[in-house]
Amino acid sequence: MSTKVSTDLIDLSSNTGGLVWAKGTTAEQPASATAGEMRVDTTTATTLVYNGTQWKTLKETAFVAPPVPTHFLVVAGGGAGSDYVGGGGGAGGLRTSYGSTSGGGKTPAESTINISLNTTYAITVGEGGVGGTVRRAQSLNGGNSTFSTITSIGGGGSGIGGGDAGSVALVGGSGGGGGSSTAAGAGLGAGAAGTVNEGYAGGSSGFASSDYPSAGGGGASAVGQSITSGGSAGGNGGTGLEVNIIGGTGNFYAGGGGGSSMAGGGSGGSGVGGTGATVTSVGGTSLGGTSGVINTGGGAGGGSSVVTGAPSGSIGVSGGSGVVILRYPTADLPYFTTTGTINTPSATDTVADAAYPVTNTAYYKLDNNANDSAQSGYIGQGGIFNGGSSKITIPSISPKSISMWVNVNSTSGIDALMGHDSITSNFIYWNTGDLRVGSTIFTNLDKVANQWVHIALVESGSNIICYNNGTPIQTLSGSLGTYNLIGGRTAGTDQYTTGKIDQVRIYNTALSSSNVALLYAETSATSSTLNYPAGVGGIALYEFSGNADSTSSSAYNGTATDVLYAFNGTATDVTYGNGRFNEAANFNGSSSYVTLSDSITTQMGNNNFSFSFWVYFNTLTQYDTPIAFQKNYRYLVDTATAGVVSFYDGTSLSTPSSTIATGNWYNIVVTKSSTAGRKIYVNGSVAASDSSNTNAINEASSSGKNLIGAYNSSGTYYYHLDGSIDQVRIFSSALAAGDVEDLYNEHFPTKFTDGSDTALMFTGGTGDITFLDTDPNVAVDYLVVAGGGGGGGAGGAGAGGLLTTYATTPSTSSGNQSQLTLNTSDTYTIIVGTGGAGSGTAYAPIGTVGVNSSISGSFTGSPITAAGGGAGGASSGSNGGDGGSGGGAGWSTSGGTATPSGQGFDGGSGIAAPNYSGGGGGGASETPITPTQSVAGAGGEGVTVSITGSAVGYAGGGGAAGYATAIGSGAAPAVGGGGAGRNWGGSTGNAPTPNPGTDGKGGGGGSGGDGGDGVVILRYTNTKTIEVGAGLTATTAEDGTDSVTTFTAGTGTITFS
Repeated sequence: MSTKVSTDLIDLSSNTGGLVWAKGTTAEQPASATAGEMRVDTTTATTLVYNGTQWKTLKETAFVAPPVPTHFLVVAGGGAGSDYVGGGGGAGGLRTSYGSTSGGGKTPAESTINISLNTTYAITVGEGGVGGTVRRAQSLNGGNSTFSTITSIGGGGSGIGGGDAGSVALVGGSGGGGGSSTAAGAGLGAGAAGTVNEGYAGGSSGFASSDYPSAGGGGASAVGQSITSGGSAGGNGGTGLEVNIIGGTGNFYAGGGGGSSMAGGGSGGSGVGGTGATVTSVGGTSLGGTSGVINTGGGAGGGSSVVTGAPSGSIGVSGGSGVVILRYPTADLPYFTTTGTINTPSATDTVADAAYPVTNTAYYKLDNNANDSAQSGYIGQGGIFNGGSSKITIPSISPKSISMWVNVNSTSGIDALMGHDSITSNFIYWNTGDLRVGSTIFTNLDKVANQWVHIALVESGSNIICYNNGTPIQTLSGSLGTYNLIGGRTAGTDQYTTGKIDQVRIYNTALSSSNVALLYAETSATSSTLNYPAGVGGIALYEFSGNADSTSSSAYNGTATDVLYAFNGTATDVTYGNGRFNEAANFNGSSSYVTLSDSITTQMGNNNFSFSFWVYFNTLTQYDTPIAFQKNYRYLVDTATAGVVSFYDGTSLSTPSSTIATGNWYNIVVTKSSTAGRKIYVNGSVAASDSSNTNAINEASSSGKNLIGAYNSSGTYYYHLDGSIDQVRIFSSALAAGDVEDLYNEHFPTKFTDGSDTALMFTGGTGDITFLDTDPNVAVDYLVVAGGGGGGGAGGAGAGGLLTTYATTPSTSSGNQSQLTLNTSDTYTIIVGTGGAGSGTAYAPIGTVGVNSSISGSFTGSPITAAGGGAGGASSGSNGGDGGSGGGAGWSTSGGTATPSGQGFDGGSGIAAPNYSGGGGGGASETPITPTQSVAGAGGEGVTVSITGSAVGYAGGGGAAGYATAIGSGAAPAVGGGGAGRNWGGSTGNAPTPNPGTDGKGGGGGSGGDGGDGVVILRYTNTKTIEVGAGLTATTAEDGTDSVTTFTAGTGTITFS
């Protein structure tokens, strides 16, 4: 029974039942309703309320879920190992609720902790203790780790040995091991105590003669080994504890570090504590101590010391960082969000990913070998061709169809994909602006660099059909001919491919368009099937899986000359031990190095490349060299000015002093860009930069070698590294800042599923975690188009660069980008680029480049940046400008380059007398139509994208101007909002009206016209709401169950809720 209390409120408080709302499927939902109307959606099992403009999900707020019992493992950072024949560091304290046997110190496992939804809990992950920064300095304890009310104490630093009156071992979660000192000062050789219920004491020594053996650090399950007599090896670290909270077996934590000795270093506890140093004489070293394993709280091995009189520094050794792990029933805590510097747990294993954060040219994990783990092919391995001598000789074949994947290093020059050794007219080569099959020239296939492109050629009657990425682009008269070479031609002029080729398929039948589409979509499931697609006649298939054999047709096996399938290295005097991730290569400072292939420099993008590595220095001396390239490039570390990192390529770029020191792992990344110059990053942040872009990596002398761990000139090795290197990645492009940050945050899986439970691992930093009852993540599709360039006196401007997660029509590499995962706890920045200014009615000027559009914030791949369109060239004869799509040229000059690649196409070239014409601006789907003496260059076509729910064209290039009365103006593209060209009517005194590009589409301005403003469009589920900050012009519309927000101007921030 109900009582009407007022005109607006009905009192149901006396009812013991419930209310029944209108219900129906999503398809039955009314498009509009009265504000406040409610209904139950039976498709999604949600309750919806109409807010006056759209249906919104009604969130639960009254129900409070009961606390969820949650298991924890909290391990503090391991203690450091002292230099000068020091003891082993104590393991980090360990507390856990998981397992029935024991926690740290062999105490019973603790009770679980109750977690409540929508409540914030603090997390700190302790760092490993750091070895002394000067000789015979005290090593430090590891940092404490905490979760909520649970705190584990950092492992104790070890005592100094070697007969000196050094420091004592330190108390910690587990105690540090005693050094070998017996000089003045009672108890200098004693081990330190551990913390009750967290770990054990370090062992004791006290022998200052007969090899100076030092004791092991304490572990979670046992004391460190004490030294009971001289002349022995260092004591072993105390054993750790196996806690399989993430699932599986063999997950050990908190082992103590081994002590050092002249008779051999002690072993680390349970494989996670560091190994003690083996010292050849007091003050010298042959094998340095190793650090504790990261995220285990392992104590460091005992260190040695720098040689007396050498530059100041220490080879005290760092403890392993700690870890915090939570395990709970997945269904009870379905969502979480984090803040601060702690990592956001992820199931992804970036260490195993050879395409992280972008495709690796070479990847050396250095896990007990120097092999290259990068994927050299489109599917698995591929053939790597050096551009000067690489080729594969095959039996002579006269095909009816050819399919291949190609990834060339540069858009300039000629790459001979197939050829013959005696028939000069039989070749297939990719030129800067076309693909040539003998005398047949396909002008609609512009070359792109450093990305895989699928090319198919089909002989159909008297014609050849050329396909690009599954789409037919041009049909011309001709025949395919006969070939006996892949990657080169040696009849007439010798020409070769510089880059990679994979999955070369040769057929005796003409492929259909559906056949080619299947080959473009091919995966590893069919990559070894000769007769694929079904029903076609396969002659040969070259997978390049380590050889040039033809799969399932050995009669067509090839013979490789100077072709590689991976850039495997060769190690000399290198050992392997605990690394930043798994194992690392250890270099002895005198004779160790890894030799890399000479050919790797041909794959590194000339003036656009990057390399990354993790390095750990035992000692720092002038010119220690972690990595060096033979062709005038050398990367070195110069400690003559106190820890400076330098990159040398004819001139030096150097970081400030004290950038690096001994006893710590550093992630160092060097990037070089032909447009942005050089940068050195240390631990994810820029430490030095300049604008230099001289001395391309493949243009100088080749008198040395490509090396890791040393430098070679004219056969002599110099500047050997004393330390360890891990995770060497080489890239054929200049990495963006977000990519570099991703490399610094590289990780093993940190989110695990074990039965019905989830385990989250926190590996560093300080912050908070909050468990939520609704998903904080927002899956977002996007379209980002930059401002179009401004048209010049003659040339049409290039369209703004375009990037989208949606497919483009026609298909281009700018489409099908990865969807973004944004979070309701973060703020993101949107910039909508404006169009560049055109030259107006003036005859001579060049236009201006359009402004970039972007999305940035805390997400993988940030920022998403579309480059402004290139400016149109001046009538005085200037080239078109570079941009997202290149600007068209002035009279008789060259069009601008689309840069970065993959966002648009190059601008068109101009022509000279008698009539003169500028080139059209490049568009998102094609280069402009080439001008003639009767028609000026037309703008390149844009693409159609349906992200709003309707097919809309974007990013068309601007049309060019003609000079003489006899020449027509360049046409605007049919798609994409580029401006039309104009005509000067044979006189510079005329002032023909310019045509702008269309705003909101990023169209390039026609000759003299302003570029169109760009646009940013986001599409996301309508169960989330977007808040748009000041400075942005935006509208939001509904399309089915999604919201679509279109930003047409401004700069500002957005959030989701």
